[in-house]
Amino acid sequence: MAQSLAERFRKAREAFEAGLEMGCSPRDAMARKRWQESDRRLKARMAQMDCSPRETVTREVEQPAFWFKQGDMA
Repeated sequence: MAQSLAERFRKAREAFEAGLEMGCSPRDAMARKRWQESDRRLKARMAQMDCSPRETVTREVEQPAFWFKQGDMA
């Protein structure tokens, strides 16, 4: 991934300013920003899934009988 020197300096400055703003190291600030962005996208996707129409599937599940409730102890 070839980056120009200017692009690398822009990213370093962005990380430095984010670190000052958040009160942590530039590396931690960029990790937090990535996590916040991915969390925002995940919440948006979940909200979209909740709004879509879908069928509710319900079925009766027969519970297994316990050996002590069967009566014949066999």
